[in-house]
Amino acid sequence: MPLPKDVKFVTFDCYGTLVDWETGILAGLRPVLARRRIGISDEDILELYAAFEHNSETCPIHLPYREILRMVMRQYGKVIGFSLTKAETNALVDSFPEWKPFPDTVAALRALTPAQLARPVDWGTAKPTLLQHLMWLLQHETLHQGMWAFYAKVADLPLPKSWQETWRLT
Repeated sequence: MPLPKDVKFVTFDCYGTLVDWETGILAGLRPVLARRRIGISDEDILELYAAFEHNSETCPIHLPYREILRMVMRQYGKVIGFSLTKAETNALVDSFPEWKPFPDTVAALRALTPAQLARPVDWGTAKPTLLQHLMWLLQHETLHQGMWAFYAKVADLPLPKSWQETWRLT
């Protein structure tokens, strides 16, 4: 569907838009539930995940996404009624690097031309280029979500050396 003519740019988050997080969440949780022979539908797993993540993100202090994922796992145990091992508490954290972009994500990002990346985005007082905006988004997601850098690596985007060292992406 074409955008209305008065739309100058579109912005988006990454999870569920660029990254297939539902498949990743299910892949991280299914083995923990299967070991206990807990039968629960994918729809119910994802519905619980949404509620548990929301509960975890209402914490008055900013938490790294890894800790949010651990809190989510603990809530699954509490609500469904099972105890987690330390490894199981980290099941979502450990599965996170395997959460893959949707099939068309990498191609779409690579299709951006230098001219498109150099085009200014009018935010009123600030006028960053699209590339600057994408890098700010990447930086925000890296700080907010903790591991977005893995997806940038999958897309072969250049990463600052500090990120490569922090997340061992060398």
